Amino acid sequence: QLVGFLKAAPEGVHICGLPHVTLDGDRADVKVNFVFVTHEKQIGSSGLYFDQLVRKPEGWRFAVRKIKILKPSSAAK
Repeated sequence: QLVGFLKAAPEGVHICGLPHVTLDGDRADVKVNFVFVTHEKQIGSSGLYFDQLVRKPEGWRFAVRKIKILKPSSAAK
């Protein structure tokens, strides 16, 4: 399903802002905003990522990612 979604997505650029990170030992909560701009210079979507990361022996890994869409793309309507 994810591959199909990505193949159908419009071309453009996904831009993320600077993350706000709160560390708690081997866990981290991260909040970062994003915007997707299409090649036609239209905002496809914008929103926030709310991530929970955990430190593993091989480095930091995502445990949870929640997305809040602020402006849905026309495909999502």
